Amino acid sequence: MAGTGKRSPSAPSQSLESCLTFAVKLYDAYAHSSFSAVDFASLIDRSAASGAFRCLLSDMKQYGLLEKRESGSFEVSQRVKDYCSLENPDAKRAARFDFAIQPPFFETLIGGLRDRLPEERALANMSQHGFNKAKARTTARAFCESLAFADAVDAKRNIVRPKSTEASYRAESLESSEAVEESPSRPDVYGGDLFVNSFEHDSAQSQLLGIPLKNGRIVRIQYPNDLASFEAEKVGTILNALCVLSEE
Repeated sequence: MAGTGKRSPSAPSQSLESCLTFAVKLYDAYAHSSFSAVDFASLIDRSAASGAFRCLLSDMKQYGLLEKRESGSFEVSQRVKDYCSLENPDAKRAARFDFAIQPPFFETLIGGLRDRLPEERALANMSQHGFNKAKARTTARAFCESLAFADAVDAKRNIVRPKSTEASYRAESLESSEAVEESPSRPDVYGGDLFVNSFEHDSAQSQLLGIPLKNGRIVRIQYPNDLASFEAEKVGTILNALCVLSEE
């Protein structure tokens, strides 16, 4: 009987820097149109049938750089289009940080690190719950390199989250989007504002909600206008499962 290999959870194997470089190249070639996997592979001199290319597609989707249409074609995400139009260096840094923690595993991982990045080898060992050894190493490297690319790690390996840059990134990226409609801010429990914006995304009207938290942190949620109550409960359940701190 053939042995069953250990299948690792879904997580990027390549850093954000390499994936974002390809996304910008795609934006330059297909800013306002969709493209096939074969088109993409041809653009970067890869074989669309190779496992390495399929892995690249998966990584780019996890970082929020690519979106797949029902037809099977792809397009660069609106967030990449916004990123390419940014001029403020701090805004671009904030955007890179958002991309870096977009993969669900990376988002969960960074929440459990208490804002300090272990050495890559130690992180690979810690990451092996659910990962085979080879995948743990590549994922740990991709995570560390992505945070470094986002300028989010200082000399003492503290994870430095963008704070004051969040507002400039949000304002500048929304300015560059077409058909932006501002709606009034609403106060939240921490004394900040809920930022609600309506804009076209994938030809469907949706809302972008920013919820300020303590210490300059923020939760951003994009949701469709026809969001049902049971779907909202599902989102809340997922967010609750990602929590790493309890109220004191």
